[in-house]
Amino acid sequence: KDDWKLRRPEVMRLLGMGVPVGLQFSITAIGSVILQSAVNSLGAVCVSGVAVAGKIYTLLACPFDALAMAATNFTGQNLGAGKHERIRRGAIQASIIMALLAALSAGAGLLMTIGDTYFHVFLSADKVTPETIRYGNAFLYVDYAMYLLLGGIFLMRNCDQGIGRSQFTLAGGAAELVARIAVSSTLPAAIAGGVVSASAPSLAFYALCAADPAAWLATDIILAIPFIKNILRQDYRYLYGEHHRRKAEKAL
Repeated sequence: KDDWKLRRPEVMRLLGMGVPVGLQFSITAIGSVILQSAVNSLGAVCVSGVAVAGKIYTLLACPFDALAMAATNFTGQNLGAGKHERIRRGAIQASIIMALLAALSAGAGLLMTIGDTYFHVFLSADKVTPETIRYGNAFLYVDYAMYLLLGGIFLMRNCDQGIGRSQFTLAGGAAELVARIAVSSTLPAAIAGGVVSASAPSLAFYALCAADPAAWLATDIILAIPFIKNILRQDYRYLYGEHHRRKAEKAL
C-alpha cells in the first residue's frame, strides 16, 4: 500500500521533468503551423510538393527518435547508479552513431529524389507535375544538407532530459520557435521584395526552407549547454542543491 501514496518531492520531480518536455513539443507544433502557413501562401502546388517531401523526411527521421529514446534511458539509469563516466562515454558513442544515421538517412532520402520515386508513392500520376517536384526536391535538398543538426537535437534533448535538465528542452523549444518565425516571416519576403506568393522567385522558397535548419541550429546551441557542461565535463553539482553546490565550489 505504501507504493500507492503520493509523495510531494517525487511528484514535483516528475512534473519538473515532464512539463517542460510537453511544453517543448507544443512549441514545436506551433512553429510547424507557422511554417505551414508560409508554405500555403505559395499556392496549392507548393503545398502538395512539400507535403509529400515531408512524409519522406518524417519517415527517415524515425531512427533518430529510436536512438534518442535509448539515450534517455541510458543516461537516466546511469545517473541513478552514479556512473557519470559511463554517461559521458555513452553520449560520445551515441553522437557518432547519430552522425552515421544522419548521413544514411539523408543519402536514402536523396536517392528517392532520383526519378521522382517518392512522389509516385504518395501521389497519382496526374498530380505529379514539374512544379510539384521542384518544390518537394528543394525542400529535401535544404533539409538534408543540414540533417546532422536535426540529429543533434534528438540526441542532446533526450540526453539532457535523462540527466534531469528538462528546463533546457523547454528553452530549446522556445529558441526553435523564435528562429523559425524569424526566418520564415522575414527572409523569403526580403528576397521576394514584398509579399511572398506563387509568383515569387525560386530563391524565396529556398529561403523559406531555411527556416528548419535555422530553428535546428538555435535549438542545438541551447541543448549543447548541459550536454557539454554536465555530460561531457561530468559536472553534476546541480543535483545536490544550492548548499551542497557552494560547498563543492569551495572545495574546488
